[in-house]
Amino acid sequence: MDGSLRAGRYRVGGPVAATPTKTGLVIRSKIDENEHATGIKVTDDQMKGLAIRRTGFHGEWNYTLLPRR
Repeated sequence: MDGSLRAGRYRVGGPVAATPTKTGLVIRSKIDENEHATGIKVTDDQMKGLAIRRTGFHGEWNYTLLPRR
């Protein structure tokens, strides 16, 4: 592969998708080629309004967003 961004994305997604699990989990992914706005700030009040379940290991990175009630 060349050093392009697409090649770099494959290096991340390819091995993950090819890794089998004991429970039969199947991973599917798709590259989003669209442009998205950057620099959008989320306020503290907006963050407080989210139902977030953080994991015990690096909860700042690993979390689940729960549906709002």
